[in-house]
Amino acid sequence: MKAAFLSRHGFHAVFFAVLYACYLYAIFGVANLGDIGNLAHSCARVVAAAIELAWFYLVGLYLLRRWVVTRRLAWFALYMLLAALVCLGYAAQMYSIYLSNNFISALAMQNLDSVTVTQSTMEWVVLGSGLGWLVLLAVFAWRRRQDIDGWLGGRRWMAALVVVTVLYAYVLTQQRRRIVLEPDYRQVPVASLLVNAGVAVTQGDDHVTGTFAMLNGRACLTDPVAGKVAGYPLEKGVVFTRALPFEPVGGAAAQPNVIVIFTEGTSTRLIGAYGGHYPGLTPNIDRLAARSMKVTDYYNHTAATYRGIVGQTSSGFLFAGGSEKDGWANGGRLAAIHRQTLATILGGHGYDTYFFEPEHDGSPFGHMVRSLGFGGIYTFDKVSALLHGKVTVQDQTDQLDDSSLFRGLTAFLQARAQKTDDKPFFVATYNIGTHAFIPMVKGGHAYGDGHSRVLNKLHNYDAAVGAFLEYFDASPYAKNTIVVFTADHATYPDAPYREVAGKDLKPYFVDRIPLLIHDPTHHLPAVFDAQGRNSLDMAPTLLQLLGIRSVSNSFLGASLFEPRSLPLGITALGDGFFITTPAGVNAMPEVPPVLKAVAECEKGVVETYYKLEEKNRLFKPGA
Repeated sequence: MKAAFLSRHGFHAVFFAVLYACYLYAIFGVANLGDIGNLAHSCARVVAAAIELAWFYLVGLYLLRRWVVTRRLAWFALYMLLAALVCLGYAAQMYSIYLSNNFISALAMQNLDSVTVTQSTMEWVVLGSGLGWLVLLAVFAWRRRQDIDGWLGGRRWMAALVVVTVLYAYVLTQQRRRIVLEPDYRQVPVASLLVNAGVAVTQGDDHVTGTFAMLNGRACLTDPVAGKVAGYPLEKGVVFTRALPFEPVGGAAAQPNVIVIFTEGTSTRLIGAYGGHYPGLTPNIDRLAARSMKVTDYYNHTAATYRGIVGQTSSGFLFAGGSEKDGWANGGRLAAIHRQTLATILGGHGYDTYFFEPEHDGSPFGHMVRSLGFGGIYTFDKVSALLHGKVTVQDQTDQLDDSSLFRGLTAFLQARAQKTDDKPFFVATYNIGTHAFIPMVKGGHAYGDGHSRVLNKLHNYDAAVGAFLEYFDASPYAKNTIVVFTADHATYPDAPYREVAGKDLKPYFVDRIPLLIHDPTHHLPAVFDAQGRNSLDMAPTLLQLLGIRSVSNSFLGASLFEPRSLPLGITALGDGFFITTPAGVNAMPEVPPVLKAVAECEKGVVETYYKLEEKNRLFKPGA
């Protein structure tokens, strides 16, 4: 029986066996699993993938037999289509494991437009290997088509298919049940890819939970002045309730300018001022930190970039990631959501508002920035015009490199300094050069021997920031401008970053991020401990420094200088939740029992916030 099977169906069996072996190597030989030694998890990883491949194997046998019996090429085409789905699906997931220690997530699919990553040598090797394996399968299937008989036909084939189908259906129902950012033991490659693709497309539809009428009844949300506008339970009339606990500087500007630097994907681990272990990696950021208030134990409250920028400027959450069906591309629903933001508030207080970003005119990112209320948006095209075309394109993207972005900001400020208009301004920036998966721009400032892509990019970014600060420190803006240096979110834990980040890094998209506040108008302390709070509090903190108290808003966070609105820091990546404390970050299944009730309550608050967003009841302008 075995000899007959191998002679007649060996090409089919070997195809699936090789895929299975490669997948096991990726999981146990490449991935940095956080639960090595857990027998149950290891067995589940082995068995779940075997069930998936067994199902595709049995369906493939049926298609082969139909091809031989009917002699119709359509059956052969269906067989090859099935094989391509399995082969390329496994290849994509194995490559993702190599890059990021994780399957391709819905979050990654929603942010595909933010950076191009299709020029990696390893990517072409994986793709070429997969296509080559498919070609070999097609050749052997065609040559041996007359040898295919009824093995596993009739009752035996049907019984095997029924059993495996039931098991595979169970595996499918288990997808996305756990949120730890690693190859999860309940996930299998093709099932995970299909489920996450569906989530990426539909996320933002009417399937979030929570009843917004219950929001003020949440015991874990402290906000005694909210709920004054009918149907808008978060809207309130004040940003903060207490006086700023820091003395003002005599003669300081009544309305200082504001510059907020949102650094793409940067945790504190590598920054020298925060204890980074790479000497001279971030000398310019460190110098800024030395004359700023350095906020410690401060985490990102969401990810990735769309959620990070919108969430910080509006002190809230987004269920959708940005690029999916309801995103900002092509007039998506998210653009119509009413939010009170830093840009709209400062614009209403006499500020000119601008955003510097690296993408071209008409990008979804630009649409997102415009929806936040910024009056002027300096894109690739406008910065290029400002610099008379002397800009550099970031490798593997069509976007501005970091040096060009900050040179554009410098040129803008130089031109503004020549005008007599004394209106204050609010400028925010976002760069691309520190993004995961891309290399440092050609000709950039490499760190040391240049062996680490991650260190190179951060060092090159630091040089771009340094060139801007050199101008800024000698400019008239130095005495009347607050500079906030932070990040849109934590560093994505891909393989190159894990190599340099330290052994205590958890493979989550949540970590401590920088917050440096250089304020020439107040005597701020050198260090301020946020005690596990997060970037949900950035907007109200900045407004308290500016003294803007009485303004309608729907902020979920509170100023860092006031009692917190939520007892624990909570980070939400869509329907994935994490809790942050001074001790570190925990996924929901890891939360200590003593904190479980509060963590679940805070999760309910965020889910309720999602419901408000879905109904466009976060903020009612003019109420």
